[in-house]
Amino acid sequence: MRSHSLYRFSAAALGVGCALAASACSGGNGGSTAPPTAPPSGEASGSIRAIIATIGLPPDPDGYTLTIGAQGQAVAVNETVTFSGLSAGDHSAQLAGLEANCKVSGDNPRTVSVAAGSTRSVSFSIFCSGVTVLRDLIVFASRRQGLWDIYAIRPDGADLARLTADPRDEVAPAVSSDGTKITFELGGQFDADVYVMNADGTGRLNLTKGVGKSFDPSWSPDGSKIAFDRTPGVAGNRDVFVMNADGTGQENLTNTSPHDELPSWSPDGTKIAFAADPDGSFTVFSIFLMNANGSGRLRITNAAAFELRTTWSPDGSKIAFDSNRNGNDEEIYVVDLVGGGLVNLTQHPADERNPHWSPDGTRIAFSSDRDGNWEIYTINADGTGLTRVTNDPADDRFPTWSPQ
Repeated sequence: MRSHSLYRFSAAALGVGCALAASACSGGNGGSTAPPTAPPSGEASGSIRAIIATIGLPPDPDGYTLTIGAQGQAVAVNETVTFSGLSAGDHSAQLAGLEANCKVSGDNPRTVSVAAGSTRSVSFSIFCSGVTVLRDLIVFASRRQGLWDIYAIRPDGADLARLTADPRDEVAPAVSSDGTKITFELGGQFDADVYVMNADGTGRLNLTKGVGKSFDPSWSPDGSKIAFDRTPGVAGNRDVFVMNADGTGQENLTNTSPHDELPSWSPDGTKIAFAADPDGSFTVFSIFLMNANGSGRLRITNAAAFELRTTWSPDGSKIAFDSNRNGNDEEIYVVDLVGGGLVNLTQHPADERNPHWSPDGTRIAFSSDRDGNWEIYTINADGTGLTRVTNDPADDRFPTWSPQ
C-alpha cells in the first residue's frame, strides 16, 4: 500500500458495493500461468483460468494475492492467470490483500470444480471507490477489454485505472471543471445517450434517456450545463444541444439543416466551438463558433477538409482541432483567434485526433496511430516534447484532462 497523492477520499463512499457480477464458467487458456502442482500419482489433472477485473478509483496499488487449492501467487488488479496441474474435483479460490476501499463481488472464497483434462474459468470482479475529486489525470476511452470503457491514467503513464465496465461502448469522456463528475457517451449509432457519473465511476445517470441519439458531451466551465449533439434517429442531421447538468432543460442551439456536432465550451462560458458541414454535402466539415445561447454563428476555418474535434486554450485565445487539410492524414492544428495564425503541431504521416488542452495551458493530449494502433500522447503547446502516455495492443482514444 502507498499514499494516493492524486486523490481525495470520502469515508462514506468506502462502503459502496460492487458493480460487476462474479461468475465461474467454462473457458479457455489465457494470461500468465501459475507454477503447476502435480496431482497424486496416477490421478488426471485439470486447470483453472482466473480472471481478475477491477474498476473504480483508487485501485489497489499493490494488486492482490490469489490462492487456488494449495497454490497461491500475486496478481495485478487486471490480469488473467492459469493455475494448472490441479487434481480433478472441487477447489477453493480466494482473492486476498484488498485495500479497505475495494470489495469483491460475490462469494470469496468460492468453489470451482475441475474435470480431468479440462480448464474451468473463475472471474473475480472488484470495485474500488472513495475518490471524490480527479486531479492531474488524463481520462480516456480504451478497448482493452474488447468494448470501449472509460479509464484514467497519470500524464506520465502511471496508475492506470478502469472506471467503467458496461456491455455497451463508453466513449468521449469529459471531466467537470471541479473534477467531481465525468460525462460520457454510452451506446452506439443506434442507442447512444449521454451519461454522467461520479469521479470514481459510481452514481451513473442517463441524462438524455433515449430522446434521439445523443453524442459528444462537453461541460460548461461552471459545471452547470452540458453541451452535446443529437440526431433525431439512426440517420438525419445532428444539431448541438445544451442541457442542465441533471439532464433537464434540453435546448437545440443550432436547429439548422447542416450537420452540427462536437461542441466545446470556451473557458469563460460565453461561446461554444463546434464542427459543421456548411453546405450539407458531407464532403467538408469546418470549425464554427457561436454564442452560448446559439446566436452569432461564425465560421473560423475554410479549408476543403474534415476539421472536427476542438479544444480551447485555458486563456481562450486559441483553439486546437484535428484536420486532414494537408492530405489524407489527420494532424493537430492550433488557430490563434486573436492574431489569426495557424500552426500544425504534430506534422506526422500517421493520423492524430481528439486534442484536449491541459488546464495549465502547457500541454495538449491527443490520440494517434503513429505506432501501429491508437494510443494517447501529449505534446507541448508549441509542438515540442512529444510523450507517449499509453502503450497497449488495444486502441486508446478520446483523452481529456482532469483539473490539476
